[in-house]
Amino acid sequence: MASTITLQNLLDLSYALLREDQSDSSAYPTSLLTAMFNMAQLDFCSGNIINPVPLSQDLRNAKKWQLPFLMKDAYFSNVAPTYLTADVAIWGATLSVSSTADFPTTGSLYLAGNIITYTGKTSTSFTGCTNVLFAFLSGSQVSAVFTLPTDFMSSIQIIYNNQYKLDGVLYDEVFEQLKGLKNNFYSDTRQNNAQLNNNSIYTRPFYTIKDNTYLILWNVQDTGWMIHLRYEKKPTTLSAASDLCTIDNDSYCQLILPYLACGELLYNRWEEDRASKLYNHAVGVAKKAYNFYNNTMFEDINGTRVSSDKWGRRLNI
Repeated sequence: MASTITLQNLLDLSYALLREDQSDSSAYPTSLLTAMFNMAQLDFCSGNIINPVPLSQDLRNAKKWQLPFLMKDAYFSNVAPTYLTADVAIWGATLSVSSTADFPTTGSLYLAGNIITYTGKTSTSFTGCTNVLFAFLSGSQVSAVFTLPTDFMSSIQIIYNNQYKLDGVLYDEVFEQLKGLKNNFYSDTRQNNAQLNNNSIYTRPFYTIKDNTYLILWNVQDTGWMIHLRYEKKPTTLSAASDLCTIDNDSYCQLILPYLACGELLYNRWEEDRASKLYNHAVGVAKKAYNFYNNTMFEDINGTRVSSDKWGRRLNI
């Protein structure tokens, strides 16, 4: 169920906590408090709630699992890499390749550390290319880049061909993974092969996310295979008084965000004792909220309804 708590509701609660009148508050201006709400909502949705000034017996942080109201799915169709058939100069606008048959009409490409966008294609070239920051030699591999949804916050998992879970690798570590193993691709004929689990001779398929914008698959070459991305969406940025909060449980929303926002305000005004108590309340309620969401029913990747165990561990992911 969607939240019915607006930014104005949160402001009213916060000024009541601060014992201030919103219409006459120079110490706690509305614009500053709104910024604190957005930070607090992002902290809750990303599991980053921390009490920076814990006193005796205070709660320090709250551990987040998955929040169902943030979970979304995106699907892509994999495209096998192609190869340059001619050298490319810096700032070149055209990439001549062996084939563009399976690539979209417009999109992005990965070429030896460079993310290149293109606006058109022929059967053997990408045209209208931008961001060609280096010169490339004929024979270089050109791979498809998948643009993440605009509301993407973080990846939960990627399933390849509805059967194979890909591991994530930091972008800076990609070349360590591929060193000495170029073109040793995963394909349908290998999926049950012992090589798949032998990293000494074979690099398992994996993915990386670059600049929180681009999804790049590595060591796969099967055109048409489905890429199922399950991810968490970013919380809505609150600006207008009527904007609705992202947290879908109204009680938790009202008992977490105002306390976090006010705690941050007071902390920055050196009122650490009062701030810590508000933080402590927010962390305590957040623990209950995370437990509540973690023990509700979910669907796994195949649509099966499951829940968490008694220790709060998620069983479906």
